[in-house]
Amino acid sequence: MDVSDAIIIREASPEAVDALVGFDPMAQAEDVTHRTAIRASVSAGLTLVAESGADIAGYVAALPGHLFGRDFVTMLIVHPSHRRRGVGSALLEAAVNCAASDRVFTSTNTSNEPMKALLASRGWLFSGTLDGLDPGDPEVFYYIDR
Repeated sequence: MDVSDAIIIREASPEAVDALVGFDPMAQAEDVTHRTAIRASVSAGLTLVAESGADIAGYVAALPGHLFGRDFVTMLIVHPSHRRRGVGSALLEAAVNCAASDRVFTSTNTSNEPMKALLASRGWLFSGTLDGLDPGDPEVFYYIDR
């Protein structure tokens, strides 16, 4: 990675929402609820973006105290053209560093192998499985201590 590929993490501005929606597959699937969640998270100051050069390379959102008083990473999306370059790791680390709780949780679908691999590579520990959210694709939960 050269200097032009340096990743800068900053709080997302309202002007970034269209770009975030533009590469988020759930938002692209015409999921109005998901687009609303992105806007609300950015407006509340709960979203960080990763910039690589002039591009927004990805974003992460976390809710403080959301899961039994523990911070919860709700969204982590990396633009397809910036994947496998450390953007997801940088965003995940920034979310944990900004957390108010000593333990941070996140979840993903069982089928999301890239996210599960990222979490394992960053030292997150498996916490459990929850059936019934997405038929045929259980939600798996992970945590990390700060």
